[in-house]
Amino acid sequence: MSRVWLRYAVRDRQTTLSGLSQDRILDEAEAIGIPDPLHVAAIFGLHPDTAQRYVDAFYGRADSSAPE
Repeated sequence: MSRVWLRYAVRDRQTTLSGLSQDRILDEAEAIGIPDPLHVAAIFGLHPDTAQRYVDAFYGRADSSAPE
């Protein structure tokens, strides 16, 4: 798929390419079944800190004493 094709496919919808990307990353976090940010980082080429935020968004924070 190219960006041009994706833009054409979603042109009349209430979504963005960024939103689709974020949804795909969250879907992968769910699919692996465990809160593993390094897997998400490796699959999508994300920084581990960014991948941790996605995993936290899906599974919740592992350390509840950490500031929000």
